[in-house]
Amino acid sequence: MSTWQATALSVSPPSRQVADTDRTALTFTAGEAITAATAILAILPAGTATTGLVETTTVDTAANTATVVVSGLARGVTYELSVTFTRADLTRWTNTLVLICVS
Repeated sequence: MSTWQATALSVSPPSRQVADTDRTALTFTAGEAITAATAILAILPAGTATTGLVETTTVDTAANTATVVVSGLARGVTYELSVTFTRADLTRWTNTLVLICVS
C-alpha cells in the first residue's frame, strides 16, 4: 500500500476505503457559487493520471457541489481524486480525496 499525507487541499476526512467492485458517487462541496468542475484520478505515489475510471462529473449549481462517479479501481492501489472547481470569473481551486482500494 502506498503512503500519502493529508494536505491543505484535502477534504475531511482526507481518505476513503473502497472495493474494486464499487461504483462510487463522491460529492464535493465548493463552499461558494461554481459554474463548472473537473475531476482527475491519479495513481499514488507516482501521480500518474488514469483514464476511464472517472465515469462522470456533474455540478449542482444550487447546492454548490460537484459529484464525481468512479469505478473500476484496482485492488491494492491507492488513488488521489482531484476535483477542480471553477467560478463564474474563471477563478479555480482544487480539493483532493485519497481513495484506498482495499478489496
